[in-house]
Amino acid sequence: MAKKCKPESERNQTDTSLRNEREKTDQEFSKSETGIEKGADAVLEHARELADETLKAARAKAGAKLDRAGATPEARASAKAEQVREDAALIAERRAADVQLEKEREERRRAIARLLRLERGQTDKHLMLERARSDEALDHILAALADALRIREEFLSLASHQLKTPLTPLALGLQSLAREAAKQPDSSFAQNVNGYIDTANRQVRKLSALIAELLDVSGMASGKLRLVLEPVDLGTVVRDVAARYRPRAEKASCVLDVEAPGVTGRWDELRLEQVVANLIENAIAFAPGKPIRIRLQATSEKARLTVRDEGIGIAPNHQSRIFERFERAVSSRNHGGFGLGLYICRTIVEALGGTISVQSEPGRGSTFTVELPLSGPRDAVDSPDTAKPALPE
Repeated sequence: MAKKCKPESERNQTDTSLRNEREKTDQEFSKSETGIEKGADAVLEHARELADETLKAARAKAGAKLDRAGATPEARASAKAEQVREDAALIAERRAADVQLEKEREERRRAIARLLRLERGQTDKHLMLERARSDEALDHILAALADALRIREEFLSLASHQLKTPLTPLALGLQSLAREAAKQPDSSFAQNVNGYIDTANRQVRKLSALIAELLDVSGMASGKLRLVLEPVDLGTVVRDVAARYRPRAEKASCVLDVEAPGVTGRWDELRLEQVVANLIENAIAFAPGKPIRIRLQATSEKARLTVRDEGIGIAPNHQSRIFERFERAVSSRNHGGFGLGLYICRTIVEALGGTISVQSEPGRGSTFTVELPLSGPRDAVDSPDTAKPALPE
């Protein structure tokens, strides 16, 4: 139902527009009808005034004629009585004409109202038919989309498992080869082999980390993110992860400046390690040769972690989408990975009841801010031990 939110909103807008148009039409019709009736009334009133003036002139002429003829008082009284009868008849005719006119007006209003109702009924009928067709098409699209998403998640999960299966024997084989080379420490062959082994181990760890990301994202997308909630010192987590990443930072000529006092909350320790590791790894990748400042602060209710780099920065139009799956602000040609790190961070942070945001300008670096409630996520129950993805070494 959530996926139909946009069509429902568009329908509400359509209904509102239709109501507004109908109200506007009614108002314009009412104004037009009122104007027509006022015009007709003015014409009728003018005709009556002309008739009254004509009648008055005719009576004055008849009276003058009677005067010239020397009419008797009886003749004058008879003429006066005739005028009164004529006036009464005229008034009666006017009243009958007004009643008939009002009946015709009311009949015209009813006829127009019937036409409007018929037209609106036809419009509503067509609208309902179009909506029914639209709903049916939308249901087909949503069903196809759901199938596509399910197939994609199944593929990711299967592919991740299948890719991970040969890594274990490969890693074991490299370990065996390293032990054999250690038996001949002084030979040039062993020295060359050790160099190849180190390179292969790094690639195996990198591939293992990428596969772990895919597995993690597949589980998150299917709602299978599990949390083990317990008292966790976030300061210790930050310091430990930073220590683990110092060799990589030094290789990229980055200095990790860490201030992380003890801050304890009800969280998942390994999931927090994922968040911190992804943020530090992201800063190293996009700000080589620049310092990285990691700060942890706490209030009475929240912990606030910031990771600040002085790298390439992020354009404003990319700052919201970088937290989505398979999204990145730069080309994948320059930076590897699937574009899942920040999505994983956001999913974990939100599952823990917190928020993650970024402030950045192109060429002036980025600051990622994570805020977590010390009390942990609402309505969450402490979970038993659950398998967690391993972090890259």
